[in-house]
Amino acid sequence: MSATINGVGQLMCGNQNIDGIAGSALLQLSSSIVQFSDRMVDLLNRDDSVDRIALGPFCTRVFMENSFAAIMARLDSFRIIYLSEFQNQPEYIHGKRAKSSFSWFGDVIPIDEKSTTALWNIEHDSSKISRALFSQYSNHMYWKNAMAKSLDYVSKKPASAIKSEFSLLDPETFMVQYKGTCQGLYSSLSKGVHWEFFTTAMVYDDNTVTDLIKSTAKIVSQFGFISNFISTSISSCSPDEAWEIYCDFRSKTE
Repeated sequence: MSATINGVGQLMCGNQNIDGIAGSALLQLSSSIVQFSDRMVDLLNRDDSVDRIALGPFCTRVFMENSFAAIMARLDSFRIIYLSEFQNQPEYIHGKRAKSSFSWFGDVIPIDEKSTTALWNIEHDSSKISRALFSQYSNHMYWKNAMAKSLDYVSKKPASAIKSEFSLLDPETFMVQYKGTCQGLYSSLSKGVHWEFFTTAMVYDDNTVTDLIKSTAKIVSQFGFISNFISTSISSCSPDEAWEIYCDFRSKTE
């Protein structure tokens, strides 16, 4: 990659130069993440509530989707390379949704995954084993261990409100809790994007949109920070780099 990944884009996309298609895709995602996170911070600090209500849900949902896409790309490079390659083909049609496109339900939230299903069973078909970020398998193989390592790292940092907030996370319940929270945030942001309101009683006010921006910024940045403790994740930041970026972003979006 010829350009530099920085800021919160670095937290999500990593900081190492990666050649080829995967590197180009991460660079594009980083640019988008930085652009829309900057807009989120700007909207939070504005006195103009009209712009915040109108633009906040859109900027925040793009930030959320692109951040999770970047984390997915660092865990599953085949997926991001395929998506990037396909978009460069003449067969790709802008006005028609491709069945293999990046999707919130499938790439982030697993489809038809029951929490009571045993992880290990000789009858499981490999095509049915979800590699979604929030799947039981990803939680078992990636997130639990990364969460434990990140908590151990943070425990050694000087006392601060951000440290106290992060230290409340529990590796055993983190994924179940945040999966539901992220689904709720995504749905709420989508209603603000598409303006799916058919009664004035449901129209978002300034406080609602402000809370959506802050809650999304908190959860997504936590996932970004933790992702840098997954040993098989490509292009990870060092713990010190990740913590510095995370603290800076959290201080701007509290």
